[in-house]
Amino acid sequence: MSDTEDPPAGTIATRGTGLIHAYVLDGHGGGESLTWQGVDHWKPADGVLWLNLDYAATDAQEWLFMRSGIDPVVREALLDRDPRPRALVIGDAMLLIVRAINLNQGAQPEDMVSL
Repeated sequence: MSDTEDPPAGTIATRGTGLIHAYVLDGHGGGESLTWQGVDHWKPADGVLWLNLDYAATDAQEWLFMRSGIDPVVREALLDRDPRPRALVIGDAMLLIVRAINLNQGAQPEDMVSL
């Protein structure tokens, strides 16, 4: 890795940037891990882009608002602190928000958590 490259997604060095994981999926059960630099250079022809972001991080919010090209309705749903379950198709993109039983210690099972 050169000094100008981002560390691999998911490493301690990237967690503060909001990029937890980024992959271009190959359609055959695999994919290639990306850094922020790779995310910024991704094109739809490269394959499906899957991101796991920490939306509280400034870099993740800046990417969503300034560079992602994500529909504003989807962006707002992603940033919602307590999103409601839904499925939304916009063009060739899909947003799926689901909830599950909260299995954290001390939590009430009826307190659902968004995934």
